[in-house]
Amino acid sequence: MAISKAMTVFPLLCFLFSTISTFSHQNTLVCNETEKRALLSFKHALSDPGHCLSSWFSQEDCCGWNGVYCHNITGRVVKLDLKNPHGYNFSLGGKVSPALLQLEFLNYLDLSQNDFGGTPIPSFLGSMQSLTYLDLHLASFGGLIPPQLGNLSNLQHLSLGGGDSLYEPQLYVENLGWISHLSSLEYLFMYKVDLQREVHWLESTSMLSSLSELYLVACELDNMSPSLGYVNFTSLTFLSLPRNHFNHEIPHWLFNLSTSHIPLNGLDLSNNQLTGQIPEYLGNLSSLTSLSLNRNRLNGPLPSSLGLLSNLEDLVIGNNSLEGTISEVHFNKLSKLKYLDMSSTSLIFKVKSNWVPPFQLERMWMSSCQMGPNFPTWLETQTSLQYLDISKSGIVDIAPKWFWKWASHIDRQLIDLSDNQISGNLSGVLLNNPYIDLSSNCFMGELPRLSPQVSRLNMANNSFSGPISPFLCQKLNGKSNLEILDMSTNNLSGELSHCWAYWQSLTRLNLGNNNLSGKIPDSMGSLFELKALHLHNNSLSGDIPPSLRNCTSLGSWI
Repeated sequence: MAISKAMTVFPLLCFLFSTISTFSHQNTLVCNETEKRALLSFKHALSDPGHCLSSWFSQEDCCGWNGVYCHNITGRVVKLDLKNPHGYNFSLGGKVSPALLQLEFLNYLDLSQNDFGGTPIPSFLGSMQSLTYLDLHLASFGGLIPPQLGNLSNLQHLSLGGGDSLYEPQLYVENLGWISHLSSLEYLFMYKVDLQREVHWLESTSMLSSLSELYLVACELDNMSPSLGYVNFTSLTFLSLPRNHFNHEIPHWLFNLSTSHIPLNGLDLSNNQLTGQIPEYLGNLSSLTSLSLNRNRLNGPLPSSLGLLSNLEDLVIGNNSLEGTISEVHFNKLSKLKYLDMSSTSLIFKVKSNWVPPFQLERMWMSSCQMGPNFPTWLETQTSLQYLDISKSGIVDIAPKWFWKWASHIDRQLIDLSDNQISGNLSGVLLNNPYIDLSSNCFMGELPRLSPQVSRLNMANNSFSGPISPFLCQKLNGKSNLEILDMSTNNLSGELSHCWAYWQSLTRLNLGNNNLSGKIPDSMGSLFELKALHLHNNSLSGDIPPSLRNCTSLGSWI
């Protein structure tokens, strides 16, 4: 009976083993031999100083090679990701071989951040009909962009262009008409591609019905057709055209996009020469999350319709000739605002002293925007603020006691109160931010204490007084990270102590224009990183210590 059962079970086990083996064999990716040879030909035409393709050799399955991705069922190569994130020494170069044409199922090709030495983009790429993703930016291609790329009807993502180096070769187009044939394109990025020969760039790109993100950065464009009443961007969510040469008013067609129910989330027209006022139609862009109009020549008041943009997170309008008063109405519904830049404008920030903003900012740049004369008490409500710049903002007031406790929070990275007339005694205050600028104010009393967090501290042009030794010899709760210290033009007195061993990270030290006396201590020679030392206009005496020779990076000292 037992033998009979065993004879019955054995064929079943054999069947199961055979089935599992077959299933396992079918699910082991094996590179197509033709595609392997094509990839090896592609590698042979490249230079590879960083040995990034060291795994590419014929004895191994190409589906396991670095940067090669195969379909998980067919084993055919579908993705080639050879982006170089490791720097110049690891850049691929040489020639892009037409052997890639044999990868008939390839849909993703990324050669970005390599160095192809100014050679043209190969026109044969326009024959790779399966491509949906093509990224060639920062790859040092130069010359005419081949119009054959317009044949890639399945392409969804196209990224082209160079970097900021003066030696970076530049791509250009004679005519952008080919772009209108990319019927599936959703994302178009061009950086420093010369488009000045193409006056109809707007018409060509607006024909792309699937386009959701358009970035034409530093592309020599000079006209946005401001007279047009409507442009047919049916899917556009982000429009970025910074660093071009637009020198006209903001076109009204930008604010008519919402009539087609297009959720334009981002608009970046920064670093141009746009003129005129920001239109009241701004409030039409109800889906806007990011608005960048900084570094233009815009003038006039800020439209009150700004307060309707309830989804706005980033508002960057600094470095313009904007003027007029900003009040609570401009921020009525901006509960999501995190980044605010109104610096270098003539705007007057005038809100009630008990105003509680609807937002929680993370970064606030308001230099030269008039916020005074009273210290802005609403700052106490901003518990998430990491960067605060209210320099040159016309504040003539005593810094409230709550401010220093608020400022010392560990998340605050930058505090800049410089060039105001803010006063107060900081004798018992602990400064705890990496970057602090209190210069050109009316602060007084003995110097504050520091935490090891502080790396740059400027307290120049104030009325600090008393001996300097307690500050220099304070015991820190950890190793100091202070690199730059400027306490010039105050009323500090006493001798320079021998506590310089506490400040080993210093690279720049300015104690000029004070009442310091005594000798320059030998221990200053332990500041091995020091590059600049200023001790002028004090009452120091004695010889210059030879130990300063140890400061081999020292470029200037007085």
